[in-house]
Amino acid sequence: MTTVFEPEIIYVTKSEYKEGWGFKEHFHDYYQLITVCLGICTVTINGENHLLFEGCSALIGKNVPHSLLTEKNERCIVVDIKFLLHKGEERLNGFLGIHATPGGFIGSMDYIASEAVNKQPLFKEIIDCRLTELLMILTRPREAALLYSPAEVYSYELSGIA
Repeated sequence: MTTVFEPEIIYVTKSEYKEGWGFKEHFHDYYQLITVCLGICTVTINGENHLLFEGCSALIGKNVPHSLLTEKNERCIVVDIKFLLHKGEERLNGFLGIHATPGGFIGSMDYIASEAVNKQPLFKEIIDCRLTELLMILTRPREAALLYSPAEVYSYELSGIA
């Protein structure tokens, strides 16, 4: 099996930001994936503001200035993953920015955060696998992603079983 991405997790956190909280503009030499699990916030990437709602993600490149600020009268819960890539940087760099994520994405991000907190055996390997899956979802060509409905794909896969 060929892997498209080989991530190395640096940091995972699930944070709740109260009204007017967030983090100031900064940059770093690794990638960052921020997914809003609840609430609304503004993520500024390279000086451009983006309003993120529940289920939206920001995929931020290395050395790109960015910040996050919650909206007035809003609290915001985000899962934040910082990572390096040992394989797949060229592919990922073509998909940096804001993404409306598919169903189940928030659950996967929550699972990654839970694994990082609990640190059970093989948690790093599990997180790497889950992050690889999410990166593949985010970088899947849109025309391929829309070609079949999930029910069609499921029944196609089942029909191939002898």
